[in-house]
Amino acid sequence: MPDPFVLTGMRQAVEVFSDAVKDGKSIGIIGDYDVDGATSASQVCLYLGHIGHEKFGFHIPQRLTDGYGPNTRAVQSMHDTGVRLLMILDSGTIAREPVELALSLGMSVRLRTHSQKMTVAARQMEEKKTVGHLS
Repeated sequence: MPDPFVLTGMRQAVEVFSDAVKDGKSIGIIGDYDVDGATSASQVCLYLGHIGHEKFGFHIPQRLTDGYGPNTRAVQSMHDTGVRLLMILDSGTIAREPVELALSLGMSVRLRTHSQKMTVAARQMEEKKTVGHLS
């Protein structure tokens, strides 16, 4: 298994996630409707349940009604239920409006995808060399 810390921002993401759990903050997870997005979201939810952190919720967008990624309706709903850390998994790199809404509401946002079409933050070349084969 490759070292996950070669991924850009991974150490900071782990710290933010760990702090949210330690501080008892509510965590929102938005996945994608495909296999890797749903699996990513389910793995984080299972982990949170396993460690006894009960303050979390998730949203998997309905492709025909919600579109292809996070949307402002889901972000607003999560904020309204107390979510303060929003994790967007396998999606969201071009979802400027939902991310901007989350930030304007005071939510911390972390997003991660394996897509080669990242527009929010470019992947470092080292990532591609060491973990580009993972999805």
